[in-house]
Amino acid sequence: MALYCVVSTRRYQATGTVQVQKEGADAMGLSSLMSGAEGPSDALGANIDLQTQANILQSDTLALRTIEDLHLEGTRTSSRVGIPLVRLLSLVSPSGPADPPNSSLENAPQRRRRALKVFSKNLTVNPVGGTRLIRIDYRNPDPKLAAAVVNELAQSLVDYTFQTRYNATNQASQWLGSQLSQLRKTARTYKPRSPNSKPSRGSTA
Repeated sequence: MALYCVVSTRRYQATGTVQVQKEGADAMGLSSLMSGAEGPSDALGANIDLQTQANILQSDTLALRTIEDLHLEGTRTSSRVGIPLVRLLSLVSPSGPADPPNSSLENAPQRRRRALKVFSKNLTVNPVGGTRLIRIDYRNPDPKLAAAVVNELAQSLVDYTFQTRYNATNQASQWLGSQLSQLRKTARTYKPRSPNSKPSRGSTA
C-alpha cells in the first residue's frame, strides 16, 4: 500500500454524453415511412441500438484512432506507470516477437496491445437507463487531455455512424440502379404483338 501511494498520480475524470438517434429498419428509412404506431419491440430495438453504439465506443478501432490523434502513447498515464510495468512483465514472460524498431503503432503489436490496455483501463462507457444517451467517462492526470479524449470518442462515433449509413445507402442505391437498368433492357427487347397482325397458318380465329 505504501508503494502505491508513492507512485500514484492524481487523476481527473471527464464526462460526456452522446445521443443515439432512432434508426429505420432499412438503410434508406423506407420502413419508418410505411410503419404506423410504434410497436412493443421498439424498446428492445432501442436497447440493442444503445448497446451496439456503446460497443463501438469501446472498440479497438476508435481507441487506436484516439490514441494516435491525441498522441496518448507518450502521456503520463501510459508512460510512467502502466507501460513500464507491462514492459517489465513482458521481459519475464514474453507474449510474442518484439516490435520492429521505429515502427508505427499500427505495425507494432506489442505497443498496440499495451496502449489499448491502458486506454481501456481509464475508459468507462455506460448507456443511461430509460434514455437514448450513452455516458462516456475517461480518467487522466491532465484534465484537458481527459476532456479531449471524451470529445474525440464522441466525434469518432458520429463519423463512424455517418460513414456506415452512407455505405449502406450507397449499396442500396447501386442495387436499385442495377434493377432499373435491367428493367430498361427488358423493355427494349420486348416487342408487343400488333393488333392488325395476321394469325399464323393453322391457327383458328
